[in-house]
Amino acid sequence: MDNQTGVKLILVSLIHLLAVLPLLLPAQPLTTNLPIVRIETDGREIPDEPKITVQVYITDNGPGQMNGLDDPPNIYAGFAGIERRGASSLWYPQPSYAIETREENGDELDISPFGWPKESDWTLITHFNDRALMRNLLSFHFFRQMGHYAPRARLVEAVLNGDYRGIYLFCERIKRDKGRVDVAKLDEDEITGPELTGGYIIKVDYFSPQDSWQGAFEAAGRPVHYVYYYPKPEDIRPEQKSYIQAFMYNFESALYSQGFADPQTGYRKYIDVTSFIDYLIVQELSRNVDGFKKSSYFWKAKDNDGGLLHAGPVWDFDWAWKNINECFFGATDGSGFSYRVNDCGPDIPAPGWLPRMLQDTFFANRLRCRYDSLREGLLSEAQIFGFIDSVAQSVETAQVRHFDRWDILGVNTGAPEVPPIPATYAGEIEKLKTWIRLRLQWLDASLPGQCGPAPPPDPAAPPLRVVPNPAVSGEIYVQGRNTAQTHYTLYDAAGRKIRPLTAFQDAFGRIDVSGLPAGVYLVRVSWPDGSHGADTVRFLVF
Repeated sequence: MDNQTGVKLILVSLIHLLAVLPLLLPAQPLTTNLPIVRIETDGREIPDEPKITVQVYITDNGPGQMNGLDDPPNIYAGFAGIERRGASSLWYPQPSYAIETREENGDELDISPFGWPKESDWTLITHFNDRALMRNLLSFHFFRQMGHYAPRARLVEAVLNGDYRGIYLFCERIKRDKGRVDVAKLDEDEITGPELTGGYIIKVDYFSPQDSWQGAFEAAGRPVHYVYYYPKPEDIRPEQKSYIQAFMYNFESALYSQGFADPQTGYRKYIDVTSFIDYLIVQELSRNVDGFKKSSYFWKAKDNDGGLLHAGPVWDFDWAWKNINECFFGATDGSGFSYRVNDCGPDIPAPGWLPRMLQDTFFANRLRCRYDSLREGLLSEAQIFGFIDSVAQSVETAQVRHFDRWDILGVNTGAPEVPPIPATYAGEIEKLKTWIRLRLQWLDASLPGQCGPAPPPDPAAPPLRVVPNPAVSGEIYVQGRNTAQTHYTLYDAAGRKIRPLTAFQDAFGRIDVSGLPAGVYLVRVSWPDGSHGADTVRFLVF
């Protein structure tokens, strides 16, 4: 062999070596600014149900710190039950999971990840149908900032049996609990008297004869079913079933009656109007295909806690915040009310509540006032886009790994989205912003109602409360009786006046608390002429 031939062979060998070198080198260890959730199943497949017992490790070194796969699991390290969850998303290549943290013997184990209230039930939500990686996070954020419970959530990166599985949303499962849906516990022996009146959680969703009942009133000529969520279908007693069915019958009878708008005898005596309005706003802002026909939750308080039916929490937005090629949800000009989903002949009919409520001038005007107020702050384009940018920045590096693992940029996955589908993550974010801008413009022009003077006080309304409490943003809302046409005075915990008699910022009892240091405060609500007395309610800022 001459020297020239030998050199050529060496060069060819080097070229082949360089080509396979990435396969020979060990993979770079995962390092990320997001928390890491590692799941070890001992090689077993995770089924639809029942849950199998696995090991779960969660690592988060705190704000500004990087997290490595080999770092100690400082959030949780232990046993858990896990199963796939969801409906259409159940068999996505990147599926969602339900997780229950457990003792070694299989008993539930309450933990407090990321400083959240202690509980044992969690979910890992897929982003296979959400290339913006934030549709659920957006919706939860807005509903929570409006003063209602929504699942606490964090974007994480997940690893299953050593296999990188991409970015998930780790969040609380909707559940009755003081730190979640804070409705009274209903024991199986509470079958008479005041104890029977609450609490209950029901939902509109996929149903079976064993877990639901058929309502007395149809919607769009079809029966509507309500699913028992709490107590669970297998736990709820016959007396409790009878009570919640009768309550819902009375509510719907009042709603569909000729005098439905009467504040004393109509539907308003049965519901928390503010929660229904805020629920409607979040579903309409996102034009959620599923917002009223599936994953639609409601809870009823015990009578000594007001006894009203509340809308929420919000859930399931992977078919939202985009144009879906389904009925009017495919409109590319931002138009269409999602509460009219029954016009599209859905697989599950939605209750006809919202179309009927919007025939009530009081409800429509309250909706308009609330929306206009939110558009000045939380739902301003600046605040919405600021939140989107903060999330996009937080996944700037992780999204590259995610889309390397799931090659879905530019691909229509899950929901039949109206093309074009952006081929980059930056394109997805810009498309989301453009969609929201058009949607806001259409809602600004099309939402019903007129915002006039605040309604008179309702003496039958529930006592005052502050939401959110503790305050988690720069605003609180004082809700309940004596909040319309009123003023307030603010005191610190020692009773010192720190803000004199001041008018509320709007008819919904909004107060700016952005300048207050952490601590306990009292707000005293009264009419300037003293004609209706005064109420005081305590709240916490941190």
